[in-house]
Amino acid sequence: MAVFLSLLCRELPARFRPVAQNRWKCLFLSAKYSHVSTLESLESELSSRPRVYLAADRQPDQYGLPLVLRALRAYSFQEKDETVEISIKCNLSSKRKGKMAEPFRGNLVYPHFFGKEPKLLVFAEESAQESARLGGADIVGGKELFPKVQEQELQFDVCVSTQQMLNEIKPLQKTLRKLMPSEKRETVVESDSLVERIKKLKKSKEYKCNKLGYCNVAIGKLSFTDQMVDENFHFLLDHIIDHQDKISPKLFFQHLVLSSTYGPGFPLSLSEQLQRHTRKSGWKF
Repeated sequence: MAVFLSLLCRELPARFRPVAQNRWKCLFLSAKYSHVSTLESLESELSSRPRVYLAADRQPDQYGLPLVLRALRAYSFQEKDETVEISIKCNLSSKRKGKMAEPFRGNLVYPHFFGKEPKLLVFAEESAQESARLGGADIVGGKELFPKVQEQELQFDVCVSTQQMLNEIKPLQKTLRKLMPSEKRETVVESDSLVERIKKLKKSKEYKCNKLGYCNVAIGKLSFTDQMVDENFHFLLDHIIDHQDKISPKLFFQHLVLSSTYGPGFPLSLSEQLQRHTRKSGWKF
């Protein structure tokens, strides 16, 4: 087809070639407008033609959760168990009139755990170190660990500190960077609740929403049953909806897209998921 159109453009008079750069115009110039003698008259006649637009802009299809999980399992060709991820678009602008709401983050413990447990480093005073070890911490200590942390000899994923040790570990801030304990990340805790917090961090998953309102979170594995993925998904919705202020879930959630590690993304039916969740948790639209 491209060769035919290029040959057709060659047959046009030289004065018409600048106008005939669009391939589809070659058909009109060669057949319908062969009687036009000048370039100006050709341009005026082309501009007077009614324009036709294709109505191809439509909303993509939306699917139910069981159908999407079945499709993702069909797309899975990897030997390892792929992770199921949900992408949620939240409407932060409607939280406050004319202003964007603050992005949020948090931790939650799913009903069905997946993945590997993070390696924890706990800075605690001597009286609380034994309880931290019983709670499941991998590395426990005080000031004696500072040189090893600065020289990056210790490998860990999460750093926890008691409230009493928080001021003493401030020289490690440049070394720890994002792993620096903070109350916002729930990694600063009182000595009395240290064991409970360690067990929670061992099983918890982090979720966060950026400034544009997008929240991408893993909710399970493809080897999970549909019910297990569904319970983890709606458990996540309960935690995210806590960050909205006097807005119905129908306005707060805008898009839901479910995907896997190596698979495509499928849009979920937002109304179906919210109606099912409304019956479970008592949400009101």
